Amino acid sequence: MSLQKLRILELGFNHLTGVAGGIEFKDGLSIEAVTKTQAFRLSAAMRCEFENGGNSSPANVVIENANMPAPSTAEVTLPVVESTADGEDNRTGVEKYIQKMNSQAPKESVKTAKYTREQLEVVADEKGIVGVREIAGEFGAKSNSIAGLIDAIVTAQG
Repeated sequence: MSLQKLRILELGFNHLTGVAGGIEFKDGLSIEAVTKTQAFRLSAAMRCEFENGGNSSPANVVIENANMPAPSTAEVTLPVVESTADGEDNRTGVEKYIQKMNSQAPKESVKTAKYTREQLEVVADEKGIVGVREIAGEFGAKSNSIAGLIDAIVTAQG
């Protein structure tokens, strides 16, 4: 869209001589051509049109683009990471940051010890709640009773 003059249609302003919205008017017509942004700004507040009769309303853009087809989705390809001659890799800062965050992430510890309910009850008989809490700490299980801790440990083991 090329720059055009703007005409005010709003009653009471349609013969304005002066400044409105930073645009100077003489008898309701802008003295100089206005940008699309200036036209949208003033047209949002009062009815206006371009000198050639075109609609200057910001809502008109939505109406004109209502039946526009959506852009086609392109297939995304990931960049191949290659080392340069000096041993530096050509990854972007984002890729390096993601690798750094993944390497710092806490690793899931593999719990190989499986305790049966009966084994946990024997520990409770011998060491009391302190012994059961030591085992529960390995699995992140918490409770305020021996029975609750045993249930939580069995559940946490799967």
